[in-house]
Amino acid sequence: MKFELGKSYDQLQKGEEASFSKTITKTDVYLFAGIIGDFNPLHVNEAYAKQTSFKTRIVHGPLTENLIAPVLGTKLQGLGQWQ
Repeated sequence: MKFELGKSYDQLQKGEEASFSKTITKTDVYLFAGIIGDFNPLHVNEAYAKQTSFKTRIVHGPLTENLIAPVLGTKLQGLGQWQ
């Protein structure tokens, strides 16, 4: 597999942009729950979640927070630049 190194922090210019998108699946939620040990029914049980104010399961907050990692680590600044 070939990896391209990104820019160093000093090479980044004001206004540069990068993005990442992903559809979060039920499998993603269950795998994340298993990694962090949070099996709150609000995240993993649709029948329970329907009884809440959300009316459906919701994704763990830390899962959504971690979606910035692909942007910073592989897109904007890029691979290998945190050395």
